[in-house]
Amino acid sequence: MRLFLVSTSDIKGQQRVQHEQRRFKVQSLKRALTTGLSAVRLSHASVEEIEYSASLLYDFQAERDPEHGGLLSVIDFPVSVVRMEIDHLGAMCVFETPCEPRDDGSFRRPSHADIVNSVHGLVEEAKKVKLEILHNRIQKHGNQHHVEDVTDCNLVPFLPKIVKDESGAP
Repeated sequence: MRLFLVSTSDIKGQQRVQHEQRRFKVQSLKRALTTGLSAVRLSHASVEEIEYSASLLYDFQAERDPEHGGLLSVIDFPVSVVRMEIDHLGAMCVFETPCEPRDDGSFRRPSHADIVNSVHGLVEEAKKVKLEILHNRIQKHGNQHHVEDVTDCNLVPFLPKIVKDESGAP
């Protein structure tokens, strides 16, 4: 699975946007407990699909904040990390959710998936614990790459404007 990290709060107000400051945070997973967290199934995705998905996120982020909006990094991890039971708080689920149907019955984004919480009605403290455990598992079993260091496709065009300006990226 690949999760794109797009939080602009990580870089706002900083004089220089350095690699060490673009890290994967528990807050990056919050949507998994609300509306669902979008991810890409890397074993099924083409380069074109990954770059197209990145462009959609970039456009959305840059429209909201032209200077800071964009992709900071990605984290790649095995789907089994998410699907494991999380203590007494229930499992997280990953659903294949292809997006953008075409007239011929295929999808523009066939490798899209959503990570969602399997238990509703958890109190806020339990949600925080669940996200912390999930974050730690993804971090332990996954690999984070800054956009500039991704080698399976070109994500550099989707860096925030402020990062491009500082690094001289195209």
